[in-house]
Amino acid sequence: MQVFQLTTYQAVDRPVLEYVCVAWHCCLAKEQTQSLENAHHRALQIIVGNVSYRSACSTLGISILCDRRRDQCASM
Repeated sequence: MQVFQLTTYQAVDRPVLEYVCVAWHCCLAKEQTQSLENAHHRALQIIVGNVSYRSACSTLGISILCDRRRDQCASM
């Protein structure tokens, strides 16, 4: 079930959180960044259970949302 949930998250939810991030990443306020990270963390908690954000990312082999946005911006 965890694989299905992760696949669904990566196909449906994460693209919404990252939509055109290369255009707005550098302009985010700290509160906005935290809101995005909280949404990401909550989705990961649903998948892996109540663990820390970094542990959930590590367990699933995915990066923290802020790191993904920064990497996407750097590759442009």
